[in-house]
Order: sequence, then C-alpha cells, then structure tokens
Amino acid sequence: NYIPSLNLLRGIAALSVCFFHILSVSFNDFHWIKSFFGKGYLGLDLFFIISGFIIPYSMYQNKYEIKSFPKFLLKRSLRIEPPYIISFLLIIVMMYFVTYINSHAIYKINWKQFGLHFLYLNQYFGYDSYTVVYWTLAIEFQFYLLMGVLFPLIINQRKAISVFLLIVFCSLVWVLNLHYNWFIFQYIYLFIAGILIFLYTVKHISLPYFISLFIVVLFLMYFKNGLDVVLTAIFGCIAILTIKKEWKITNFLGKISYSFYLTHMEAAGWFIFFVRETITNDIVLRITATLFAIAFAVGFYFLFERPALQLSKKIRYGKNH
Repeated sequence: NYIPSLNLLRGIAALSVCFFHILSVSFNDFHWIKSFFGKGYLGLDLFFIISGFIIPYSMYQNKYEIKSFPKFLLKRSLRIEPPYIISFLLIIVMMYFVTYINSHAIYKINWKQFGLHFLYLNQYFGYDSYTVVYWTLAIEFQFYLLMGVLFPLIINQRKAISVFLLIVFCSLVWVLNLHYNWFIFQYIYLFIAGILIFLYTVKHISLPYFISLFIVVLFLMYFKNGLDVVLTAIFGCIAILTIKKEWKITNFLGKISYSFYLTHMEAAGWFIFFVRETITNDIVLRITATLFAIAFAVGFYFLFERPALQLSKKIRYGKNH
C-alpha cells in the first residue's frame, strides 16, 4: 500500500515553498531564475493535492467508519500538533532572544494570540500568525474534519452519491463569498483532484469516469485558481499515478517535508540575521540560509516530528484493528 511518488512530491512541494520565501527576492540580475523561484508558492497547492489523495487513501486502507471519527481526529492531531506547537514555541523563544540582544528589552507575549495558535484560530480573530505558513494548517484541519464526516459518503457504492457530494462542494466555491485564505472552499478543487485520484487508485471509479470528472474539476479550477494551479494539479496527478521509482534524496526530503515546511522561514531568517555581516553577497547568503534551513529541519524531524509520527501510528481504527 506504499505510494513511492508521495515522498518525491512532498520534497518538491517543500523545496518550492522554501525557494519562494527565501530565494525569490534575490537573483535580480537573473530574471528567469527569479521568475522560476517566484512560482514556488505552487508547492502549497501540491501539498493540498497530496492531502486530498493520501488522507482518504489512508482511511480506506484502515477501514475507517464514522464511529472512528474521534480516533481519526486524535490520530491526525498527534501527527501534526506536537511539531507545530514546538515550532511556534521556538519562535517565541527566539523573539525574546533577538529583542533582548538588539535593544536589551524583553519581548512581550500576547497571551490571546498565543492561545489562539493552538487551534489555528489566530487569523479568524485578527491576530497575525507567528510565521506566514501557519494559515495552511487551518485549511488542512478543515479538510480532516470534512473527511472524517463525509468519507463514508465519498466511498459509497452508489457512485452517484459521491459525484453529487463533489458537485455540491464545487458549487459552494461560487456561492460563498469568503475571506481569502480562511476557509477550505477556496482550495477545494485541489483537494477534490486528490480525492478523484484516490477513488481511481482504489478502483472505486473507472478510468473514463476519472478522466471525465478530473477534466471538469480542472476546468473549474482554471476559472477559480488560474492556469498555473491547473498545471500543478495535472503534474501532481500524473506523478502520483505513474512514478514508481524512489530516490534516496527525495525520500529524505519527503520525510522531513513537514518539519521543513514549519521551520524554513524562521530557520533561514535566524541564519541571515546572525551572519549577514559575514556573508555580504545576498545570493550566497540566501542559498546558504536555505541549506541551513534543511539542516535545521533534519534535527527538528528527528527530535520532534518522528516521535509524534510514531505516537500517531499507535492509534488504530477499523474492523481489522
């Protein structure tokens, strides 16, 4: 049941987002490189497609039933919450440190902002995230909630029910006028693309059925999210379905991708802050900062993410467990 392409895609997605945040502001004399890194935000869309595929696929393999909803949420929370919480605690510690060495003042923590971070609610109450990538975790968790409730309908033997459900969610995008980056519906086509790949992979729908529905989703995605996102969805679909080979480097990047995604902005920012007077060339500085962010993510993975992953695997649900 192992999908070799997923670590490759996770690694590509994490690197793309990192390049967008750290390298796209450099290379002013190399416009094509700058433009290439400027498209790195599409790695986020790739993450959503991967989630749309792997979450229901995992539920299917574990024979998920609606009565397992609390265990499902606990399993997902144990997987993503501990690394997330530790990452923003580290940010707060560094805020104290950097503030003190700059002005000998003590950083004042906003306790309401701090508390809201635990449930990804800060943006909904007008508070900034400690780092810009955290808003996506709120979108991911909304997807977990929807899948926990709707998965039995999506996998229903009456395919008309599955299709009707997908049509409803496709329609909500155009009916609801929602705040940007607050709710899953703005990205629902990416998740649906992943769900369709899942349904085809487990042979719940035939190839002609899959192609027809996928084309419809791509068509709607074009008008809502643009051509770049459509091409990303096509790439993600082809990669998940066709890539069977593994490479050590992409496996490695895929394994640390969540840690890398959580920490790359701050790790690179700390590095640049402390060595910018030593490394004066901006391109060299930011490339070195990217390498430091990868190294930092490796340590973070082994110290915090892997234990959380192992703990989440102990939560079982389904008839065979």
